[in-house]
Amino acid sequence: MKNILIIGAGAMGAAFSIPCLDNKNNVTLCEPYNDLIVNKLIKNKNFHPALNINLSKKLIITKFTNEILNQKWDLVAIAVGSIGIDWVRENLKQLKYNTNILILTKGLKFDKNTKKIITMSEVLNQGKILIEFLEFFNISAHSDKDNIGIWVNNKKIAAIGIRVTNWIAYHGFSININNNLTPYSKIIPCGLDNKKVTSVKNEGKPIIKNLDLKLKEIFIKNLKNI
Repeated sequence: MKNILIIGAGAMGAAFSIPCLDNKNNVTLCEPYNDLIVNKLIKNKNFHPALNINLSKKLIITKFTNEILNQKWDLVAIAVGSIGIDWVRENLKQLKYNTNILILTKGLKFDKNTKKIITMSEVLNQGKILIEFLEFFNISAHSDKDNIGIWVNNKKIAAIGIRVTNWIAYHGFSININNNLTPYSKIIPCGLDNKKVTSVKNEGKPIIKNLDLKLKEIFIKNLKNI
């Protein structure tokens, strides 16, 4: 009999608890940042609305606390979405004992070299793809660890984003090619104040046809390297 902690009480974490309990393990399902899920599960006697089933009465359901990581676990299963990965990355440092870690969530990967949990955006290295694409125009661009996106001479030329909905993480990016930059003066782009934006056209580069095909070519090449 093993002691298993599942971090993330959504559909994936809850579903994983079923075979763990079937194999007669002690299982605790905790939720790190959505108290509403925990309250509903407890109030409805372990009925999980996303799975539309009653979870086992043997399953311990609780809100996450730092004290949980002080306990000795045989396995910690991570079942959070991409939006919660930074939280997990920081809090797992508090594990008191050496523990096996299993990553369940789609959109995440364990990097053996850095020994860190990274998102698929990092795996795909969208920043590298965008920088390589801009090199096609002889534009020297770079990423910035303090300001998300791709930059040219302290001006933002491309954005990288993640959207999470219905348990699915969507990863995407956008590049300013020849769009009108005037509307950006009326807003704070991406919440970054006192930052300017630019475009391929604004950098004085000619716009060629079939740019989408060139971007696709670079994307596929990087995808094969994963």
